[in-house]
Amino acid sequence: DLSISLHLNDKEVPDNEYARSIRHCHALTRPRASHAPTTSLCNDCGINHQCVWDGVRLPLAQQRGARFPRLRMLEKGEALRRQGEKVERILSLKSGSAKSTMINEDGVETVSAFHFPGDLIGPLDIYGKHHHSSTTLLERSTLCEYPVAEFQGLIEGVPAIRFAFMRRLLSDAKAAENHHRVVTHAAAESRVAYFLRDLSQRLEALGRRGDDFSLPMCRHDISSFLGLAPETISRSLSHFEEELICEVRSRHVQILDPLRLAKLAATLT
Repeated sequence: DLSISLHLNDKEVPDNEYARSIRHCHALTRPRASHAPTTSLCNDCGINHQCVWDGVRLPLAQQRGARFPRLRMLEKGEALRRQGEKVERILSLKSGSAKSTMINEDGVETVSAFHFPGDLIGPLDIYGKHHHSSTTLLERSTLCEYPVAEFQGLIEGVPAIRFAFMRRLLSDAKAAENHHRVVTHAAAESRVAYFLRDLSQRLEALGRRGDDFSLPMCRHDISSFLGLAPETISRSLSHFEEELICEVRSRHVQILDPLRLAKLAATLT
């Protein structure tokens, strides 16, 4: 039920599959309690319950030596990183949205992920010398930026941040596994339903409406992400409208029957 809520780190977030995944990974990687004086990291940020730093509390002595992310505001279409370039910084979204793409050995570019506030972009890049994918902004966005060496130092030197990073890696790995399973085994309409339901849950987890929203990405990007032709996306959406599951006007989506959408999203071939 998309209307049920839970409390996570004193933040009220929806009790849906996406939120429960974050909570489960949080429990698996929670650091041991400390009696040293602490303070919240980025406690003035409105989306920190979805950020990699969710629940991180630094000992005061460590916070005095920690430099926090540099904020940058960039415009739609700007590239945040390019596949093959040297890794020099780690980014997370504070507002806006972005897409990541990969070019395979045949030179074909596909969309590998969509990013929203709280997402860490390319977290595995920290363990390599070069970016494994490219990321482009879908709208005007604000980003938190860390030099990669400083980010590595925080992970290695501050247990709370190391656990928070591990928690996000677990969550991202589960999301990637689910996406691969759906694209590999689900029929076209089930893939589209899965995409809409997942996006709805992610928006709800950010405190936004999950039943009435605008898509920041175009249908070509959605089709690439789901492994479908753009025409198939359009036919599936038209059928959803006929069945009164949702209403779509250009990029504006209104979900009319979330239960039927969820049931269709869970259907695999």
